Amino acid sequence: RLGSIRSLLILLDAKDPELRQHALRVMEYSKTLAEFIQVPKATISSIKFAALLHEVGKIPEVTSSGDGFQRMTDRIVEPLKIPEKVKLILHHQSERFDGKGEPDGLKGEDIPLGSRILAIADAYDEGISSGRSEDEILEGISAFAGTQFDPLLIETLVSIRNADEEEDPDSKFESASSSDEPIQYSSQSA
Repeated sequence: RLGSIRSLLILLDAKDPELRQHALRVMEYSKTLAEFIQVPKATISSIKFAALLHEVGKIPEVTSSGDGFQRMTDRIVEPLKIPEKVKLILHHQSERFDGKGEPDGLKGEDIPLGSRILAIADAYDEGISSGRSEDEILEGISAFAGTQFDPLLIETLVSIRNADEEEDPDSKFESASSSDEPIQYSSQSA
């Protein structure tokens, strides 16, 4: 199992070294969000695992059959001997909170929690990687609360950032402590 994952990460690195670094950062951001809302440790492990693999759909070029990123991710991940919870998170990573996402058009809390966390962590890192300020990133992501992203998780992200600023004005979101007061959240699986 680990050999297959290592191979995928090597391929991701060969495709674009930044993709692998992005996956590692998204894993850390996802972990921070999940810990802050006190997600069970087993679910955090699944979320971290999914974050590492969330870009594997970019390894091959999009095929002539019209397979897009999400379909390609599903095709790559399906034969792997990894937990079904991880596959589920990856399968729904492109859903939108308003139900206008893909692949299944799930809405709100019907989207696995891990997928909702992953989507926000991914968008956050894309903003960091583009050189935008943290204020610009949070403003941009917050504009999509309730449409693209889960509004309670956006509120959590802002709370983490505010807690970080109180401790160290130069710190980033990933250094948040899980001992901070969590936002109450539903206990949906994955």
